[in-house]
Amino acid sequence: MGNQEAEAQTRVARALADEGDDIAQLVVIFAAVVDADGKVDGLEKARVKSALEEVFASKLAPGISNHVLHEGLRAVDELGVEAAVEKAAKRLAAFGVLRDALVVALGLARVSEGLDPRERAVLLGAAAAGGLSEDELPSL
Repeated sequence: MGNQEAEAQTRVARALADEGDDIAQLVVIFAAVVDADGKVDGLEKARVKSALEEVFASKLAPGISNHVLHEGLRAVDELGVEAAVEKAAKRLAAFGVLRDALVVALGLARVSEGLDPRERAVLLGAAAAGGLSEDELPSL
């Protein structure tokens, strides 16, 4: 994990410390990105677990982090990728942490096979929904 990603995780954690529903929106963004290529591999699950541990400021049992990720994936399935990502991005933007959430999500996307075009599309869709331009994001 790079320094920029670690700093972004810390800022997101601070902003969402007492906001349970908004942490769920963060998980939706993570889930949409890691599942964009049609599979969530072990490296991505481990990285999501690490990111969630930073947000929750505690170690999570693999079963808990897998459950949280599963719930994020379920939300994406129920609403559809675009609608779920738009809702989540707008909520995170309201807290001023969308860019940081996307920095972390970009790290998730790159962890196993690099940034897939479908993952990039999810990230750009989230940025647009939250009012960020592509120029405001780290290199995609």
